[in-house]
Amino acid sequence: MHTNSSRIAAIICVSLVASLSGCQLTNFRFPSFRASGATEPTPERSDEPRRLSARQIANVQLSLAHSLEIQGEIEPAMDAYRKAIEKAPKQSTGYWRLAVLHDRQGRLQESVSLYEQALKLDRKNADIHCAYGYNLYLQRRWAEGEDHLRQAIALKPAHARAHGNLGLLLAQTERFDEAFSEFRRAGASESDAHVNVAFVSTLNHNWARAREGYNFALMANPNSEAARTGIEKLEAIVAKTNPGAGTVTLAGAHAESGRTVTTFR
Repeated sequence: MHTNSSRIAAIICVSLVASLSGCQLTNFRFPSFRASGATEPTPERSDEPRRLSARQIANVQLSLAHSLEIQGEIEPAMDAYRKAIEKAPKQSTGYWRLAVLHDRQGRLQESVSLYEQALKLDRKNADIHCAYGYNLYLQRRWAEGEDHLRQAIALKPAHARAHGNLGLLLAQTERFDEAFSEFRRAGASESDAHVNVAFVSTLNHNWARAREGYNFALMANPNSEAARTGIEKLEAIVAKTNPGAGTVTLAGAHAESGRTVTTFR
C-alpha cells in the first residue's frame, strides 16, 4: 500500500504497548564538566583569560543541546547541535541528534545525510543504527531499515528499542511471527506483543489479521484492557469502511486507534 510522506510521518505519534519504539536518548552520556572548586590542582593565576578549545566549546554546546532537547525546546536544541558540529565536525553526536530532531519534525529525508555522516564517524554505534533504521522504516524503505536495525542488535544484542523497531518493520511487511518475537525481545509481555502486531495490522487495513492478533492477546491475558480496547477501535474503523465510503486513511486509522506514544530516538 503506497502512502505519502505526510502519512508516514504520522507514525511518529503512534504508540505500541511496551514496544519501546524509536531510539531515545536515555542511555547516552553527554560530556560532564567540573564545577569550580573541584579537587583538581589549582593552575597558576594569570591575567590572561583561559581560552576553551574548539572541542571543549563543542562539548558545551552538546550539553546545552541535550538539556534543550529533553525540555522540548527543539529549535534551540537544533541550533546548539549545529554549533557543536561547526566546532567539532568529527564528532558523531551532533549529526545523530540533529537528524533525530529533523525526524521529529517529519523532515525524514533531510535526516538521511546526517545519519550517514554520523555513521561514517562512528560506524559501531548501535544507537545511531537504531535511529537511522527507524527513519528508514518511517520512509517505508524496508530492506535498508531492517539492515540498520539488525546491525544495532548485532552491536548491542539487548538493545530493546532496536528490537521494538524491528518488530514494527517486520509486522509492516507481514512477517508476523518474527515481529511477535522481536516485540517479546523488546520487553513486551506475550499479550502485549500480540496487541502490537494486531495494531500494525489495523494500520495496514488487514482487519482479519488484526482481529486474530487481538484474540491471541485475550487468550494470553483475558484481562488485557489493551486488547479489548483495540478490538473496539478496530470495529469502529471497519464500521466506517464499506464499498460506498472508500477506505480509512492511515492517519485516520491512527486517530481511531486511540493510542499515543512518544518515539524520541
